[in-house]
Amino acid sequence: MRWLICVTILAAAALGAQPARAQGGPTAVLCAGFQHQWDAVKGGTNAATMRRVIAGISPDCGALLHEARLRLAAVERSAAPAPSPRPPPPQPAPPAPPAQTYAGPPAATSLETREFVIYFPYDQYALTADAQQVVAEAAKYATVGRSARVVVVGHADDEASAAGDMRLAERRAKATADELVSLGVAQATLDVSWKGAAGPAVQPAYGMGSGYGMGSGSLGAPDPLNRLTTITVAY
Repeated sequence: MRWLICVTILAAAALGAQPARAQGGPTAVLCAGFQHQWDAVKGGTNAATMRRVIAGISPDCGALLHEARLRLAAVERSAAPAPSPRPPPPQPAPPAPPAQTYAGPPAATSLETREFVIYFPYDQYALTADAQQVVAEAAKYATVGRSARVVVVGHADDEASAAGDMRLAERRAKATADELVSLGVAQATLDVSWKGAAGPAVQPAYGMGSGYGMGSGSLGAPDPLNRLTTITVAY
């Protein structure tokens, strides 16, 4: 019996000599380690480092996770770029230009009937350079006011027989009319005729010695001023 009592006393003494277990158990020890890691970074502003530390904290350390996430949110807010300023309001559109109105051509009463005269070389009906300039002036005057009528009359200077003079006057009148049309004069406004050697601008001097006009049977001396075509722009 005595030896049993001695064994019991020794066992109790041995148990009393063991160190006390850590307070709180293994979870508290684990969270203390995470707390130490968090304390090392929470004072900084590196959000990426904070996220790595938070990712390693155990879900069992709820209070520590809550604190760490709040701090991370604050750091991320402070690092976010400031919102861009609002653009200025659009400028009002410039006022439209005034409407352009066409007043039309000059009134017929503002233009007067005008005659243009062109001359030809002997026995020719092609327009010379000088004649083309005059025809161009006549065409411009006729089209600027939209004349109602353009009268073209061809003449000859007793340069051949009566029939030949008439043909030459016709060709001169038609060559002039064609040039007017090419310059914009309306065909419908043209009145084209020819007179041959009749109705000369200058009366020929009659007498012997010129040799011209023999085909018509006269002895008249031809005058270059009768080798012409007249252009009358009527308003």
